Parts: sequence; C-alpha cells; structure tokens
Amino acid sequence: MKHKQRKSIEIFNLSFLDVISCGFGAIILLLVISKISQPILVEEANVDLNQMLSELQQQLKIRQDEIKQVESELIN
Repeated sequence: MKHKQRKSIEIFNLSFLDVISCGFGAIILLLVISKISQPILVEEANVDLNQMLSELQQQLKIRQDEIKQVESELIN
C-alpha cells in the first residue's frame, strides 16, 4: 500500500496576496487624491478668514468711533 502524499497547505496563496495588494493600492490612491484637493480647501479657508477679518476690523472701527462720540458728549 502506498501512502498518498498530502498537499502542502499554503497560508498565503496567490488570491490572498492579490486581495491585500489591491486593498493597499486603493488606500494609497485615496491618500494621493485627498492630498491633491487639500491645498484648495486651505486657500478657500484663508480667503474666507481674510474677508472675515476685514469685516470685523470695520465693525471695530465703527464701535470705536461710537465710543469716542459718546465720550465727547459726556464730557460736554
């Protein structure tokens, strides 16, 4: 009687490595795409902040003028 030779069990077969490498590639692709769009968002936020800063400076100037006017009325 001959003993049948058992097939060796491969833990990491080709299909498993295909799936892992495909998933890794997809993650890298998503990271590259997100890095490309990031500077645009930063520039838009910078413009919005500059506009908000100028509006707040105008409001501050108006309030300071009002305070000066009220102080002069109180003195007189």
